[in-house]
Amino acid sequence: MGEPPECRSHAHGSFFGRPRGAGGIAPARGAESDGHGRRRRRPRAVEGTAGADSRLAPRHPSVEGKTRSGGSERAMNEPAAVAQRRRRARALGFATGLALGLAGCAAGPRGEPANLDPHKRQVRAYVESGEYARTVSAVAAQARAWIEQRAARGGAQLTAVFDLDETLLSNWPLLQRQDFGYVPSEWIRWVEESRAPAIEPVREVFLAARRAGVEVVLITGRRERDRAATERNLRAIGCGDYAVLLCLPDEAKEATGAFKTAMRARLASEGRVIIANLGDQESDFEGGHAERAFKLPNPFYLIR
Repeated sequence: MGEPPECRSHAHGSFFGRPRGAGGIAPARGAESDGHGRRRRRPRAVEGTAGADSRLAPRHPSVEGKTRSGGSERAMNEPAAVAQRRRRARALGFATGLALGLAGCAAGPRGEPANLDPHKRQVRAYVESGEYARTVSAVAAQARAWIEQRAARGGAQLTAVFDLDETLLSNWPLLQRQDFGYVPSEWIRWVEESRAPAIEPVREVFLAARRAGVEVVLITGRRERDRAATERNLRAIGCGDYAVLLCLPDEAKEATGAFKTAMRARLASEGRVIIANLGDQESDFEGGHAERAFKLPNPFYLIR
């Protein structure tokens, strides 16, 4: 038989029932007799109370048991739990909003590019320290060694392709004067003066190629209208012994890189073997059509 529900009390995860045996047995500790031989447990003190306040505990174990077990306790405590979750959500939302607001203040305007002035100083330091010249010399030495080695193996119509600006010719005086800017009228005047100095290590590669019997083809992004002034400049630096100078047509709308790729393809279709291609822009090498490519440094400007 099960015990009467009024004799059950949930404590520490257990149920305590009526004692077995005669009613004359003294009540166990924590229990008192009801005068009929039955023990009645003393009411437990409500947590957090002591002394006389302990009498405020529920007298019916069944009520205490239901409160401490199953769905009844959950139902009684649900409003408090919901309120607590809401308070936590509000606190979390406030903290998140505050953090995002502070992050936005610290980040500053979005999309703002880096200031140009420090980069200009870095470029000047790169040139004035001699690092630019050392890098140019290293690349030129590799190109020269390859051309001489490849020419020694022989072959028909061996050709070396050179770019002009910042490869064979230096525009550093103009770049300094314009603070790395581009003013079309100043550029036209500079070209017409035919005074661009040679980049000496590359000029030596040009001369070494000619001594080795390798033909030189110059492919430049300068316009056809600049041909006469450019030819004067090349003669002035001692590089007039080239096979052909290919200039961008005056009316051309295509990118310089695409033009140079098409010109190398045309040279290859004519039977020329391009053993080396020297330039300062990545676009100088697009499309291939060369056995080896040698890129010189150019931190000054970008041409596509």
